[in-house]
Amino acid sequence: MAEHQVANTEWNDAAGALSTEWANFERDSESWDDDDTDRLIAARTALLRIPAPDHAALLKKLEIVFKDDGTGFLTAWNREYLHQTMADMQRLLAAAE
Repeated sequence: MAEHQVANTEWNDAAGALSTEWANFERDSESWDDDDTDRLIAARTALLRIPAPDHAALLKKLEIVFKDDGTGFLTAWNREYLHQTMADMQRLLAAAE
């Protein structure tokens, strides 16, 4: 149980950091530089690498992965980014059977 609570805390912290970076981007995107972009990517990467503690967290990950990249296409993801999300799906969805 404690391990699950730690995962929730870690997930919540990472989700909050990503939300902050997205809000900064939406507010200031025209003046963003490479350092700003790197912080956004780092926040997104950190969240995707954390095991999803529940179905709602998995849904958030899938929303990130399947988000339109602005061109009508999806972002091309490196397998490294998707590995943990796939493990989350196997763990959480198989448990629901």
